[in-house]
Amino acid sequence: MIELPPSEVLDVGRRAFLRIGTPADIADRVVGDLVANEVVGVRSHGILRLTDYLQDAAAGLLDVAARPAVTAPGGAVRVVDGQGGFGVLAADAVTANLCELLTVHPVCAVALTNAGHLGRLSAIGTAVARHGGAVLGFVNYLGAGQRVVPWQGEDGRLCTNPLLISVPAEPDPFVLDMSTSTVSEGRIRQHWLDGTTVPGGWLVDAAGAEVTDPDRLYSDPPTAFMTPLGGDHGYKGFALGVAVELLAGVISGAGYVRADTDRRGNGGLFIGISPALAVRAGDEVLREVGAVRSHLEASSPAVHWPGSGRTSGTDTIRLSQRRWRTLLAHADGKDPL
Repeated sequence: MIELPPSEVLDVGRRAFLRIGTPADIADRVVGDLVANEVVGVRSHGILRLTDYLQDAAAGLLDVAARPAVTAPGGAVRVVDGQGGFGVLAADAVTANLCELLTVHPVCAVALTNAGHLGRLSAIGTAVARHGGAVLGFVNYLGAGQRVVPWQGEDGRLCTNPLLISVPAEPDPFVLDMSTSTVSEGRIRQHWLDGTTVPGGWLVDAAGAEVTDPDRLYSDPPTAFMTPLGGDHGYKGFALGVAVELLAGVISGAGYVRADTDRRGNGGLFIGISPALAVRAGDEVLREVGAVRSHLEASSPAVHWPGSGRTSGTDTIRLSQRRWRTLLAHADGKDPL
């Protein structure tokens, strides 16, 4: 492993995207988001995704120059079409439209279709909460990435299907951004890239036995599958995963899991809620949410308010030498090692 300054990783990532035709402003936004995630310790949505995006672009699965398109089928409803481009741009469009709609509607909805990998949903929730609104968000993978085994199933049938809930609060909004699988796929991917085993309970085989070798998740065909959230009560996580699939994939019209799917990327449904829905003043909501937080945190100094605690935790980014050489090769127009 080597340690690199974020500025150097930013430069190399930007050059790699520019070389394949990415507009400069898009390259800056995408790489900046990945580096920011890495710096705060969310490696599952950090630089490991940079290589994924480059590979998707080379395979024709990602349009590096596409920008989202927005339509308005109803007064309080918008549809964001990612146009097959970078997910972070689609997430920005979802955020902007939720904030705009909430200025005039107590409840609104934004559907998402045809977007690349969104990254951290918490960015959407935090921004809307700071704007004064609450969000319920549901995201699927358009039928691809079926690595999560159903409760008592024998193979992968769902994606990790994350959900988002955010509520305004001070100084930190309440933000829940979680997969309905035991862990996000990116956390397992990180172990796989680092050459380390995963903890028990993250993966199982077709018979339900624990698997700790992440190679088995990425073999062709896979011989291990991700578990639904809940451990011995995984039927709860499975039910949540199905609910997200239906809301993000079916209700939104984005696409859903099935045997013959050839689609990939993110679809979703985001519901914005203003305190005006219940004729509440914003400062009254903030005061009462603060009271809830104080009551919970009085239990123990170890209690963590969801959405707080993510601060700049590192001045360097740790990568394996092999991954760094691969990124340099992309940036310099050479064949990746």
